[in-house]
Amino acid sequence: MKILSPVKYEYGNLKIGGGGFVTGITFHPTDSRTLYIRTDIGGIYRYDFDKQTWAYLADKVTADD
Repeated sequence: MKILSPVKYEYGNLKIGGGGFVTGITFHPTDSRTLYIRTDIGGIYRYDFDKQTWAYLADKVTADD
């Protein structure tokens, strides 16, 4: 049996296109550069205006939460 060297890996979010829709959108009440959206499939995101990307905010939420 051949022993293989360890392989470095990194877990991350997978961007899935298509399907679903935004069910809520709001700006932070005191910061107009903080935008949040909620999706129909349980996602909640904050928009990063500098990077022009969405950050998923429920990474650390578990079923117990």
